[in-house]
Amino acid sequence: YFNRQWLEFTGRTLAEESGSGWTQNLHPEDVAPCTEAFAHAHAERAFLSQLCRLRRHDGTFRWILLEGTPRFDAADAFLGHVGHCIDITELKQAEEELQDERERLESCRSIEETASVRDRSASASFDGPRSRGSSSSDQLTSQPSPSPANRRRSRPSSTRYVQDFHFNL
Repeated sequence: YFNRQWLEFTGRTLAEESGSGWTQNLHPEDVAPCTEAFAHAHAERAFLSQLCRLRRHDGTFRWILLEGTPRFDAADAFLGHVGHCIDITELKQAEEELQDERERLESCRSIEETASVRDRSASASFDGPRSRGSSSSDQLTSQPSPSPANRRRSRPSSTRYVQDFHFNL
């Protein structure tokens, strides 16, 4: 049985949907998992809950949550499932956007950590102890090291760089 809303959503007739015809509207990657879930729920007389992509009448695939509850008669004979479908496409898109943002944030954190390590490494090489000796490298580095406050003013901090990078994507 397929109700009017299902037929309007898919743009197909009851005859086209009958039997296994309804599976023609499933996304190719979802046919096997969905039909296996249906077969299992039918064989076990169990509750069914399955996510799949279903082709809408305009040809676009929409994420659908299919749920079915087993139905029995007064003598406890199994009659099939009574179910419903919910279009959750917007929820799936929001989940994907959230995952993309998490990945971007992790990338920014990685950049910030790398910049912080470089800052500490550079700071250690500028501020490290110097011995007064006669080496030629001492003559090259005899300029006094800038104070930490002056270094901060001369270049943006790694945190600021990461913020600029993140917001200018």
